Amino acid sequence: MQFFKTLLIGLLFLILASCGDPKPVVHTSIPTTATVGEQVKLDARDTELDRTSNYKWTIDSAPFGSEATIENSSSKVATFTPDKPGRYVITVTVSNDRWSDSETITLTVTQAGVDSEKYRVTKLATTLAFPDGITTVGDVCFNEAEQTLIMLAGDDTALSEWLEIDPGTGDVLSRAPNNQTDINSGSEIVCVGSAIWTTSDHYIYKIDPATGLTSKRINCPTTDTGICEGLAWDGINLWSGASDGTALSSFDTSGNIVDTIPDLWQTVNSTLDLDWDSTSDVLIAIKNGYPNIVDTVDKSLLHEATTDIGNRGGWSGNSNIFWVPNNATQQLEMYYIQL
Repeated sequence: MQFFKTLLIGLLFLILASCGDPKPVVHTSIPTTATVGEQVKLDARDTELDRTSNYKWTIDSAPFGSEATIENSSSKVATFTPDKPGRYVITVTVSNDRWSDSETITLTVTQAGVDSEKYRVTKLATTLAFPDGITTVGDVCFNEAEQTLIMLAGDDTALSEWLEIDPGTGDVLSRAPNNQTDINSGSEIVCVGSAIWTTSDHYIYKIDPATGLTSKRINCPTTDTGICEGLAWDGINLWSGASDGTALSSFDTSGNIVDTIPDLWQTVNSTLDLDWDSTSDVLIAIKNGYPNIVDTVDKSLLHEATTDIGNRGGWSGNSNIFWVPNNATQQLEMYYIQL
């Protein structure tokens, strides 16, 4: 008798439990593209089994400088007005006392009135194999004067060489030792005339890639406690950011700061590269793999691309080609950026 009584109580418990709140299944209807200033409807009314459930909309990530917020963030239908171009990651979570479910979408926002083809990033089918014996390339820059590529290259243990490469054939035109032990996989390089400028831990060096000899060293002028991140040449001055997030700055070849953009660089980290396009006079900042187009006159972000091209590379402004080393495939990949 006691057995049947226990069984009956268990069955009753299961029946009562099954009558509780069910697990909701989130379904949203949200556009994936928008323009700056356009109100976007965030709609989760198609969510199933959501009785007694609570709704919560959040912005997980947004372009730097964005102050956009979600209106009615605890409702089935919320609204959101993007204020900066770039990618916004938005999540809605539907929950009750027992269960929760969520859905995340990425919204790509462009500047209103911008040609849809402008700033488009396209990966080209053409690749260039690393030279024989090279398994790792730290960075690459394009020598406009000689129409050649300069590589900081080596193997898994060290980036021991400077190589000059024919971008058409991949032939090695010259090679020299990397004599600076603090120039490593975290260093960024830029071609300036026949020389190379490169970052290290706390310094920036000027190097002759034909000999590997250093002719100048300056302190990283953009930071007090961190290191320089990214390096570009605008034809007159160098540009770099700071790993401690102080500023994006231009400075002369003696290290004297000429100009500063403080509000675009607070989230800088080691996954960043800089290049300058002399035709459009814009700075191309590769942050977390995505190209950001920066107007250094207005000190504003013009565009944040949605194509991940990697964290290092060299810009060929006369052909709008970005050369990106892929150490996994041991190839240089090519991306076309429409400017």
